[in-house]
Amino acid sequence: MIDPFSTAQQIADLVRTKEVSPVEVAETYLDRIERINPAVNAVVWLDTDAVRAAAVRAEQAVLRGDPLGPLHGVPVPIKDLNSVAGQPNTMSSLAIRDTPKTVTDPDVQLLLDAGAIPSAGPTRRSSAL
Repeated sequence: MIDPFSTAQQIADLVRTKEVSPVEVAETYLDRIERINPAVNAVVWLDTDAVRAAAVRAEQAVLRGDPLGPLHGVPVPIKDLNSVAGQPNTMSSLAIRDTPKTVTDPDVQLLLDAGAIPSAGPTRRSSAL
């Protein structure tokens, strides 16, 4: 089990040495978001199915012995100032549609190339507005 306050590098090291699986890491953070977010509302858009699927793929890569990036299997929330293909990004503005983006921003792509799992983002606005 990981400590939710572990650094990204600590988590990646634990994944790399098979002391913890990317699936366990993802579930730890998804559980934490579910328990704590109602009080803080920091994450308003979350695709749990995509996170879980990415964690399974990351775990399979570890088990196969594939080359792993420095952040392999580490869930990373993407702030709504950056776009991820397939995820909405309204930049916290009601003037911007929440249609999923088709392109991933270069800085986010670097995280993905390092093996990070995009896990959540503060990007959904209320449809009642």
